[in-house]
Amino acid sequence: MATPHSISGHASVIPAVAYIRMSSDKQEASPKQQQDAIEAYAEQRGYRITDWYVDEGISGDATEKRLQFQRMISDAAHSRWKFIIVWNQDRFGRFNSLEAGHWVYPLVQAGVSLVTTDQGVID
Repeated sequence: MATPHSISGHASVIPAVAYIRMSSDKQEASPKQQQDAIEAYAEQRGYRITDWYVDEGISGDATEKRLQFQRMISDAAHSRWKFIIVWNQDRFGRFNSLEAGHWVYPLVQAGVSLVTTDQGVID
């Protein structure tokens, strides 16, 4: 789990972005519920959300339609943040292992980790 870093006795913030996805109106957690949970998690653990990426009404396996998700992956290569916080791993995506590698590899290359509010940092 990520913890605040201490510099001269003061805790510093950890830059991160947040990703919210909702597949349909019947989703378990609305975007607002996801946002509230992510904000509380970030505040408790010293993360500072620098940007929000939101895809609403798009299935987790329809990455070709998830434009904010694609932008987030692209932004990771040249951003100062090293963490993506999501409500749970399913909000990041529901991929088979080959597709997961396609989306996760650029994050690994950029030194970016996925963090979920229910499991912490995901390896």
